[in-house]
Amino acid sequence: MNVLSSACYAISYGDQFLITSDNSNNIIVTGNQSGYSRDNYLIVKYDDNLNVISSTTFCGDVARKVITDSSDNIIIVGNKDNKLFVAKYDQNLNFIASTLYNTSATSCATCLTVNNSNYIFVAGLVEHSGVLLKYNSNLNMVDSVSFDFSSLDEEPFLITSTSNSIIITGSYDYPDNGGSQGTCFLLNYNNEDFALDFEAEDNLNTVKAYPNPFKISGADNKISFTNLTTQVTIKIFNIAGELVKTLESTNGLAIWDVKNEIDESVASGVYVYIITNPQGEKKTGKIAIIK
Repeated sequence: MNVLSSACYAISYGDQFLITSDNSNNIIVTGNQSGYSRDNYLIVKYDDNLNVISSTTFCGDVARKVITDSSDNIIIVGNKDNKLFVAKYDQNLNFIASTLYNTSATSCATCLTVNNSNYIFVAGLVEHSGVLLKYNSNLNMVDSVSFDFSSLDEEPFLITSTSNSIIITGSYDYPDNGGSQGTCFLLNYNNEDFALDFEAEDNLNTVKAYPNPFKISGADNKISFTNLTTQVTIKIFNIAGELVKTLESTNGLAIWDVKNEIDESVASGVYVYIITNPQGEKKTGKIAIIK
């Protein structure tokens, strides 16, 4: 393997290198150039002979991923001021748009992908819960969903897209100091409506409702019931025993929009759900809805 060409660019912080390429085989490299202050990232674009085409800088605390879309626009995600951020540049490194994820909790992006329609999908963390965000080409958020495992780990997060799915993998319950190994997860979402693509289970033993607790002011706008059997009925009651909502499912997944039967958003509090299927199985649980 012979070196074809080489180039150097000036940076001063050593753990934030990112690299990608576009459809013309140009190479895009980012790196921090302000030392430990982490507030000034350099973006350099090279041709395939490593001649500099253009460069620019942007402000951010940590950059996590850089990719290009089908039009060779450049998209960078990371965090700034403890908020998940997304920035977009055209192929000449002219700034197009940027956005910060609007949440009161600490958040950061860990990875992103772009589908064939140039929708941008960003996965990250809000506190210790996962979040998947969908942006259009103008960086307006058009959908979001959260996924909640105990002790989600940031570094192993990876995301990719197919023609109709967004797939996320990572780990949770990973030990800090030795001990047993953590657990890996793999989530497959429909990229149109973020419905989880699950196969129906044989029984109700592994039913999960999440996010739980559900934050009214949080990133998500729905609660997912997963690992259901082929046909189920879910009845949701308030703490007074009054029926709030009835859901039906035939594909292993049910979505509650956190509204009652007359399409009103429910109040904060504890809700009880009862899941039944034609085999006579029942599964009960509680969901906390908080402000």
